[in-house]
Amino acid sequence: MNKKTKIIGVIVVNVVLGVFILECVKEKVDDFNQNPTKQIWDLYKESEKISKTPLKELLNKEATNTTIDEVYLRLCDLCEYGYELDQINDYQRNFWLVYNFNGETGNGGVEQFLYNCHDQVDITLQTLQNVHLENSARYLSESKEICPEKIEMYSNDEITEKLNQKDDTYYDESEKECNAFLLQYLKENKELIEKLKALGVNMKYLGKNMGLNEFISGKKFVITGTIDGYGRKEIKEIIESYNGTVSESVSKNTDIVIVGSNPGSKYQDALRLNIMIWDNDKTINVLNNLPKA
Repeated sequence: MNKKTKIIGVIVVNVVLGVFILECVKEKVDDFNQNPTKQIWDLYKESEKISKTPLKELLNKEATNTTIDEVYLRLCDLCEYGYELDQINDYQRNFWLVYNFNGETGNGGVEQFLYNCHDQVDITLQTLQNVHLENSARYLSESKEICPEKIEMYSNDEITEKLNQKDDTYYDESEKECNAFLLQYLKENKELIEKLKALGVNMKYLGKNMGLNEFISGKKFVITGTIDGYGRKEIKEIIESYNGTVSESVSKNTDIVIVGSNPGSKYQDALRLNIMIWDNDKTINVLNNLPKA
C-alpha cells in the first residue's frame, strides 16, 4: 500500500468516525430534549417528598437548604410572592426579603433584582442593614446609586456594565453571607414553622392550594424558553386548571411571562412592556407547590 493510499484510508476512517460521533451526540441531545434528566427528576421527587413531610419530623430535622426553600415557598403563599408583605410578620418578612434578594441576584445579577423587584428595593436594603448583612447591603446600596430609577434590563449599556462590576465585586460574598444567614436564622427560630402552621399554611401536600389558585386565576400568561422538568404543554394545562390563560404572543394585556432557558423574542417583549417575569427557578417553585391536573 503506497503512501497516498494510506492517507486516503486515514481520511475515510476519520470521516466515518466523525459521522458516528455526531449521530451519537445527536441521539443523546434528542433524548435530553424529549425526557428530563435523571438529576432533574430526582430533585423533583425530593421536593415532592419534602412537601409531604410531617411538621414534627421537619422540626426534628437539621436545617438545610431544602428546608430553607420549603419555608420560602410557604411564605410566598402568605405574602402573594411579595405583593402583600404586610400579611406576614417582621421575622417572616426579613426571611423572605433576604431569600428573594439572594435568589434574584443569583439568577440574573443585581440588575435583574432592581428590575423585577423595584418596589421592594428600599425595604430590602433596610432589612439587609437591620440584620447586619454588610456585604449584601453595600452591594445593593451602591447598585441603587447607579440605577435609582426602574429601567428596562440591558437598555443602557453603561449602567449594565457598572452593575456587572458590582456583581463581580460583591456577589460571591453576598451569596455566602445570605445563605449562612438564612440557615442560621432558621436554626435559631424553628418556631417559624409552627407560626406558619398556626396561620393555616399547609405543611403537607393535601390538595389544591387556594392561595396560589387565586394568584393564577384570571391571569394571562405567555411561556418562552424551556423550564427544567416541565414541558410547555404541561405548564399550560396546570395554569388553565387554575383558571389562568396562556397565549402565544406578549401584549400589554399579558400579566406574567414565564421565561426559561433559551428564550425567544417574547422575553424582550416582556422587558419592553414592563411585564412581570417568572424565571426558571420561580416557575419551578410555583409549579412544584401545585397539584397536577
